[in-house]
Amino acid sequence: MNRGLAWVFIGGIVGAGFASGEEIWLFFGRYGSFGFLGIVLSGFMLGAFGGAILSWAAKERTRDHRGLFERLMGKRTALFADIVLSCFLFIIVAVMEAAGGEIGRQFSPASGNLFIFFMIILAGLCLWRPGGIVAINSILVPVLLLLLLLISAASFKLPAAADPLPKPALPWWLAAFFYASYNLLLVFSALVGLAEKLDSLKAGRSTSFFASFILSSLNCIVLAAILRQPQSNLPILALANSLGSAFRLSYIVTLFCAVFTSLLAAVWGLGKRLENIIPELWGELVILILAWPVSQFGFAKIVAGCYPLFGSLGFLLLILLWAGSVRKNRVALLWVK
Repeated sequence: MNRGLAWVFIGGIVGAGFASGEEIWLFFGRYGSFGFLGIVLSGFMLGAFGGAILSWAAKERTRDHRGLFERLMGKRTALFADIVLSCFLFIIVAVMEAAGGEIGRQFSPASGNLFIFFMIILAGLCLWRPGGIVAINSILVPVLLLLLLLISAASFKLPAAADPLPKPALPWWLAAFFYASYNLLLVFSALVGLAEKLDSLKAGRSTSFFASFILSSLNCIVLAAILRQPQSNLPILALANSLGSAFRLSYIVTLFCAVFTSLLAAVWGLGKRLENIIPELWGELVILILAWPVSQFGFAKIVAGCYPLFGSLGFLLLILLWAGSVRKNRVALLWVK
């Protein structure tokens, strides 16, 4: 197992939506006890498809997502898939910068853009160092997981509420499928770029299932915590506020770690895609700067407008990749051997 790659996998997924509890509530919390079944199903999908993505990339020896798409889909379909994924990664960069601005406003209403610029500079420094994405995720991801766990565990001392659950539009199992496909799209390009670090296909499978087990375990703990509390747009922030100022500060640190690791995964993956056009580091800096104007639309508006669409497209891309791998009799089922 490659532990550094596992931290990148986890760090790419635990973005602002995860760390706020909003994603967990949207995809699992509204289903009550069935939400735990959804977490198990989505965890298996993350492990299985994550392992397959690493196997495909390692076997085909591709360094970016465009190359993998061409090998498994053909050039015409690959062009469509490349445009969809590249646009999605750029939107993710803008979303994480917007989330960084929201963190900055927790300290002062005028410091939103200053905090975004701080994130851009810090991201450039981290990506400038070879292997920087693995090194920084290996530090920040365990910290944010520990803080999320502490906040969730401490919340069990609060009195439980009994708010009625809303009636979801989708069945729990379909929500779990969309959660997994959307999050796999987040880390797809980073996994393809890092697959060359694997010693074997078995290491890729064990890395993927380790990451999905950690994520699913944390999901279950957070879900159990937020189900006991009144419904809120930012469930974990509400829990932290109820627990006192120390937990609120811990939550802000947690949210920054989550936002920053997701930002790095998206920028690095897109930079790898563009390295044949522009040197990787310069491409990453250009992406970070160009995403800033888009981030000014605000976190909530960008998420509401783009995430549902890209979640559906992500599911389609995974099916196309799997079908292409089966058709060519390559590595579609290597993760189960």
